[in-house]
Amino acid sequence: MKLFFYWLMFLLLPTSVLAFQDDHSPATLSDSDNLKIIVSPYSYPYHFIDQNNRVAGLMVDYWQLWAEKNNRKISFIKASNWQNSLDMLEQGKADIHAAMSYTEPRNEKYGLTKALFELARYIHIHRDYPSLKTIESLEPFLVGVIANAESEHTLQRLYPNLILKPYRSTIEMYDAALKGEIIAFTGVEQIAKNYPEANKIVNLFPYSKRIQINQVGLVSAVAKNNIQLLRDIEQGKANISSAELSVIEQRWLGINSQSKALQLVYTDGVPPYMNTGPDGTPQGLFIDAWRLWSEYNQQPVEFMSGDVYQSLEMVNQRSADVHIAHPFYAQRDENLIPAYKLYQVNSYLFLKNSFDEATQLEQMSGKTVGVFKAASYRERLIAQYPEINFLDVSTSQEVVVGIREGKLDGMISAAASMQALLSEHGLLSSYHMNPAAVVKAGLYSVVNREQEALASRIQQGFDKIPLNKLTELEAQWVNKDKYHYFKELADQVQLTADEQSWFLQHGSVTVGVLKNWAPVEVLAKKGQYEGLNPDFFDLIAKRTGLSFSYRGYDNWQGLYQALLNGEVDMLGTILRTPEREEIINFSNVYLNMPWVILHQATNTARARLTDFEDKRLAVVKGYHWIKLMRERYPNIELVEVDGTEEALVALQQGRVDGILEALATATQLFYRESLMSLQISVLEELEQDAWQMGMNKKLPELKSIVDKGIATISDGERQFIYQKWLNVNVNTGLDRDVVVRLTVQVAVVIVLIIAFIIFWNRRLYIEVKRRKRLELKMKHMATHDELTGLANRVLLKERINSSINFHQRKKLNMAVLFIDLDGFKSINDTHGHDVGDELLVQLAERLKGCVRKSDTVVRFGGDEFVLLLTGLHQKEEAALVAQKALMLCQQPFELSAGSAQVGCSIGIAVYPDDGDSDNELLKVADTLMYKVKAKGKNNYTFN
Repeated sequence: MKLFFYWLMFLLLPTSVLAFQDDHSPATLSDSDNLKIIVSPYSYPYHFIDQNNRVAGLMVDYWQLWAEKNNRKISFIKASNWQNSLDMLEQGKADIHAAMSYTEPRNEKYGLTKALFELARYIHIHRDYPSLKTIESLEPFLVGVIANAESEHTLQRLYPNLILKPYRSTIEMYDAALKGEIIAFTGVEQIAKNYPEANKIVNLFPYSKRIQINQVGLVSAVAKNNIQLLRDIEQGKANISSAELSVIEQRWLGINSQSKALQLVYTDGVPPYMNTGPDGTPQGLFIDAWRLWSEYNQQPVEFMSGDVYQSLEMVNQRSADVHIAHPFYAQRDENLIPAYKLYQVNSYLFLKNSFDEATQLEQMSGKTVGVFKAASYRERLIAQYPEINFLDVSTSQEVVVGIREGKLDGMISAAASMQALLSEHGLLSSYHMNPAAVVKAGLYSVVNREQEALASRIQQGFDKIPLNKLTELEAQWVNKDKYHYFKELADQVQLTADEQSWFLQHGSVTVGVLKNWAPVEVLAKKGQYEGLNPDFFDLIAKRTGLSFSYRGYDNWQGLYQALLNGEVDMLGTILRTPEREEIINFSNVYLNMPWVILHQATNTARARLTDFEDKRLAVVKGYHWIKLMRERYPNIELVEVDGTEEALVALQQGRVDGILEALATATQLFYRESLMSLQISVLEELEQDAWQMGMNKKLPELKSIVDKGIATISDGERQFIYQKWLNVNVNTGLDRDVVVRLTVQVAVVIVLIIAFIIFWNRRLYIEVKRRKRLELKMKHMATHDELTGLANRVLLKERINSSINFHQRKKLNMAVLFIDLDGFKSINDTHGHDVGDELLVQLAERLKGCVRKSDTVVRFGGDEFVLLLTGLHQKEEAALVAQKALMLCQQPFELSAGSAQVGCSIGIAVYPDDGDSDNELLKVADTLMYKVKAKGKNNYTFN
């Protein structure tokens, strides 16, 4: 009996027993040891009721851990909705509310714990309203809120003009959104996944369309007078380690497994790189690059959008895991780190058309030039050009407003995105681009500093993707090759960690150049930097990722002094001397340049230095080898002149017998002045000049990076540049008359042979060309509709069948949309077939605007059209296109006989669900189209 008593007492000891109590069972004093905790059904992922009618969520896990650590007994009570959960706490039917966001009114009404986690509140917007990108833009529309929730009070206070429609529960609000009663509603980061139609809600209200309202603390609540319980809760929290809390947070809010979607945020409004499309879905080169990353790493991803600051702050606050591509630099925020350099863009100076194309930044003194506030090069430009009024802009919309209101004389922006923006708003005719690049800016995928493991995962994930895959994506989004970055990566050098750190912080490298030193370097009329050196700088930039900006000088002395003063970071074509080595860094040799004599033409072999003993040679003052020449050839009189122009005049007037000069300069002089009476002789007696680049002594990393770039330049590339700018025949020993006679004889024979070949092949060439044109025309006629120019059913079947293997291999969907016009016959009967043809042509153009370039628009026959959509991940993507087609088809057509309207019925067949051949898919789509007609037309349907 005694043993039984001890056994019974052991069972009754307080343990962490978890009990579940349904709905509204009141708390009793006799059961005070069992703490009753209220759980709301749709506060996902914080506390909710799952599909198995069990409580779940971050705060459920927290309270279970709290009970275990403090040896307390708890049970969860399921509320029917949010308001019911508050009522139960106030009526004493429960001890603790599992979690709510902190507000001052609640703090006065309840006893609140200290913040346990951070909670972000959002407005989710319907995908069909792409222009709604701010909370203020929602003012004409109804916005759904949960009655008495924190977000309702916040919006009423901050945005009093918003029209809020309260709902008793989340499920009622979601139902209203699906019915179209509201086009926006409030909520937390994610849609409640226990809602039966959660996938439909996410599809109509994608995460990329949500706008953050605020971020508040997540707290638990007790009755206002229950001070002791509040104290017990806080004391119990001290028994839970930060590591244990982190596990719970990672489970519900972070990335903890391959099955959890990575939350990616992008900056909206930066086409063609990242943008929200007309259908509300994210699109652009960077979006597709991350989708490719997701595919290669088998890691689901979800996209969210924000402006340039909000999107980065989301990563800072851990409401997003990664910013996909940001002009990030290390000094901006110590809580963030760059995970991977995803891309690099060329930024150019865009100018009003009232400015000349050659206008440089240094010529914009007193003018207003826009620069994006987030640009990594902003501070450097402001410091470098203090005389320019730089105007900070944060969004593309601010750029458009600035241009239209005449506030901007110029704008510095990435070429592809700026041109897309100007084109979208009809401003291409107002601005032009200066072809001289200002800077190159790196774009980095950014994560929170606490997620270094994720940063490593991102780097490794992109390393898995073949470069040619990224190059293919780039070609789809960025039209001009000169703006491509992935294409240039193949030859790029590998930088050390120190070099990468310097690269990230330093930005663009300023190069000093001589304005008129052709063909070595010259600033041309349109602002381009041309010549030998620019071609080498371009190669180095492509291989290293360095960005060069150029500052012109009138003479060598001014240029050299600018390097010593730190006005420029480096210059090209400087010869190494012991004195110079003390004050500047020299790159490795990038080109060897021979010395020549420009002299009167003779019939003798090439001239040597010994031929000019007791004669006079003109040389430009300051050349380093003048002293050496006088020591080696004391019988040659060297006449020092200020420049090559003075030397040429002296030669033409007979005051000197020749000009001693580098081959590059002599070549340019020879051609520019058409000096046919002169000839150039290469001097083998003088060592060739080793051309190097000079750099600021304080930038050792720049020297190492430039040397790596020079090392990648092949002999073939050097020879190509050399020949491009120095294409001249020089006298190297052959008798010129003999060469001329032989050349003439060979040329006559070659001309006769060519004439003979041309005579006999001309007709054959014309015939072949005619037949090719005819063949192409016939092939096009066989596969395209004559009226609209669209593909016909022959080409459609060919493309369906050729795409099936690819979609089967990649496990992708393909959709066939069969479209038949409603009301088209009456237009033909009333106005005639010519007017009907006008409508078909206009409709063809509208349908082409519904699809991507990779899709196919087909005129199937009469008033029937087919859209072939490839590469679909879900069949719902086809519904988006069908909705666009319906909308565009129903808009009025302006025809020669007046305005007309039609509708259309659409049947959608999806591969592989509805068939695996062209005949099966077309048959299913056609059948479904007739079902739509039978149910009232002007709609679409799937199986």
